[in-house]
Amino acid sequence: RLGIVGEDGAMRDNFDIGAVVNETDLATDEGATQEPGSVGAGGGNRARIGKFPACPASMREYIPCLDNDEEIRRLPSTERGERFERHCPAKDKALSCLVPAPKGYKAPIPWPRSRDEVWFSNVPHTRLVDDKGGQNWITKAKDKFTFPGGGTQFIHGANQYLDQISQMVPDIAFGSRTRVVLDVGCGVASFGAYLLSRDVLTLSIAPKDVHENQIQFALERGVPAMVAAFATHRLLYPSQAFEIIHCSRCRISWTRDDGILLLEVNRMLRAGGYFAWAAQPVYKHEEAQQEAWKEMEDLTTRLCWELVKKEGYVAMWRKPVNNSCYMSRDPGVKPPLCDTDDNPDNVWYVSTSLDPVLLLKPQFNTLVISWTSLGSGNNLITVITGHIVFSLIKIFNSCWALK
Repeated sequence: RLGIVGEDGAMRDNFDIGAVVNETDLATDEGATQEPGSVGAGGGNRARIGKFPACPASMREYIPCLDNDEEIRRLPSTERGERFERHCPAKDKALSCLVPAPKGYKAPIPWPRSRDEVWFSNVPHTRLVDDKGGQNWITKAKDKFTFPGGGTQFIHGANQYLDQISQMVPDIAFGSRTRVVLDVGCGVASFGAYLLSRDVLTLSIAPKDVHENQIQFALERGVPAMVAAFATHRLLYPSQAFEIIHCSRCRISWTRDDGILLLEVNRMLRAGGYFAWAAQPVYKHEEAQQEAWKEMEDLTTRLCWELVKKEGYVAMWRKPVNNSCYMSRDPGVKPPLCDTDDNPDNVWYVSTSLDPVLLLKPQFNTLVISWTSLGSGNNLITVITGHIVFSLIKIFNSCWALK
């Protein structure tokens, strides 16, 4: 079924298609009739094409492949987050209707106002207000949600939290040396929203969980975001894609299954990039928290990450810039190195497995990018060679592979 979307956003099923060549038959709905005067000036033909019907109102939040309850019920286990991953239906059970917009949907509030407020009717969920309102995440005021800029970890505001990170590790230099960030378990995406004003592009990700779809808030605010979860498969991003990967009480056990999920962070983190972990003060007070911190220290040491700074609830690690540490590890240290034929950019339905292995990265000399020095008139590919060109090619290849 085909249609043409007009300038007003409406789909038309009655439109000129031009001359039919090579006696190709038009595919029309059964019972559709050709209208009088269908052959106009220039010999154009007209045909009526059927529309997809609207899905029931109960499916307003439906996400194909993620809300496939039938397949989710068949999963042998969900203890590792399998229910939050993609489970696409068979072709004969694919969605054949259009998911409707929320009732009363309005044109989104434009940026930069959308950073601080969105229409309630566009994201009609109150669960986060009930659960997180006291943590300065989100409030409801009449017909709008407002975002004070806080979060569980940064209740006094995202800007203050970003200042803290900058003071802890000045080399991060938001907007200059750091431009591409991944925010894991993003909540309402205030971290990414406030980084935009510092010339940093943040991809915010979160699963569709008990807090309903947090990603809807992020997108409505104008922040790049995707529904995604650290579970049993690689995330759909190329290796060495991000300069910082951030987790603020993202409810992920990084040391479980011998650190398989932190190895996925390592795959996506650029050489010399940072992992920012804002959690409970696990290196203080309670015995269980101290034990959890020791496990994290042990795992990151075996990954050759450097603990650059820890302050309050925030710890910052740096990934090595080359493979020398990996190659000098003692024999038998886990996780072992991957086979050389394991492609770190192969991400489509690739399992993280339960046998953690450490992916080596291509060898490049250390290169720190000063993004602001490039200037708007410069072409990045012509300015910097080496692994920057390599990274751009990988990103393009990954985008085309997903299409």
